[in-house]
Amino acid sequence: MKRILMNNLQKLEFHRLLDRNMCAEKINNLPNDILCTEEAHNQNVCLGDSGAGLMVQLHNGRWLLLGIVSYGSSCDKLLQKRAQPLAQVYTNVKMYRGEIDKFTEYFLPWEQV
Repeated sequence: MKRILMNNLQKLEFHRLLDRNMCAEKINNLPNDILCTEEAHNQNVCLGDSGAGLMVQLHNGRWLLLGIVSYGSSCDKLLQKRAQPLAQVYTNVKMYRGEIDKFTEYFLPWEQV
């Protein structure tokens, strides 16, 4: 099967995060450092999206990085309805905030992160 790569930034709007218990019902051996969103048959992160951000816009208009795409179900199977939607899994950035702050302070001391 030939893969099509997009030249334009793709954007999805998720309306809710799954709580840890709901996510654990859908994903086996759930690591402690993850966040989950609902999957759908028609819109999901797919192969090649790993590393993309899960962002939320705050009331003041600023954007906050909540998670980094890790994995989910096969988009091909979801689109063809050969698989049931489970959960999209993201690394929870908050769990690594200390390490990120140390790194950015060292390399970007002029920038308040």
